[in-house]
Amino acid sequence: MQTAPIPLEGSSTVYDYCFDKAKLRWQLWTDTLPALAIPPGSLFSDLIIPTKDSARCGYLKARECARKIVATYKLCSEQLSSQDHYDY
Repeated sequence: MQTAPIPLEGSSTVYDYCFDKAKLRWQLWTDTLPALAIPPGSLFSDLIIPTKDSARCGYLKARECARKIVATYKLCSEQLSSQDHYDY
């Protein structure tokens, strides 16, 4: 297994980086964001600016959602396999 050191720059921390599996290297998570285009006339309260906390929160929410989906499918599989007319 290869290890890749995290290239900390300036005042950045470990939480500022993510691992790009395609390029096999660490990069700033802000480099993975799409270009932020703010439409003219937008209200400040309608803008969502990506920050470390909003990115972390989004990741954690997606992880929790994935866990619930897996649990739901597992439960469905267990229920279906216990019924005779669903056996293969």
